[in-house]
Amino acid sequence: EMKSEEEKLKSLQSKIGLLNKIKKKFEKRIEKVKAIGELMKESRKLQKEIKDGASQLEEDKENANAAVMTADHIKGQIDEIKSKLFELHCQWDQKRENANKLVNEAMKKKMEMMHVGAQEKAQVEHNEMLYKTRKHELELAKKAHAQKMQQWKLSYSELLKTVRRYHVYLREKISVSPN
Repeated sequence: EMKSEEEKLKSLQSKIGLLNKIKKKFEKRIEKVKAIGELMKESRKLQKEIKDGASQLEEDKENANAAVMTADHIKGQIDEIKSKLFELHCQWDQKRENANKLVNEAMKKKMEMMHVGAQEKAQVEHNEMLYKTRKHELELAKKAHAQKMQQWKLSYSELLKTVRRYHVYLREKISVSPN
């Protein structure tokens, strides 16, 4: 009977050994399943980050496109100001020519009147007054033109600064974006 009990004990011990081996295999499988679960969680996190990154990239692309359109608009304004400055310069040249003609005419009349008798001396004085008046008007026109030119130059300078800032901004945006 003792032998039978010993055999039963050995049989039970071998079964327990087998059960322990099976338990270890299942524990290893459970660990693998847990690791796979963690990897899947990380994968979902990475997919969400990729999706968020793609959305941010699209938004940055839209912002860059808007900035480019704004820069193009400002360039158009600069070209318009250049054109107006050129027109003002042409007008100024024409006014200067006209004033010079008037001054020359007045000088000629003055020279002619110097040879005229006493009765015409009053006319000479009148012409001198016209000459001084026209000369004064020319000086006023010069000052007004200089002020206008200064205002246009300041506007043009400010627009150039804005365009340069936009270009820097665009370069920064483009260098941040992988595209």
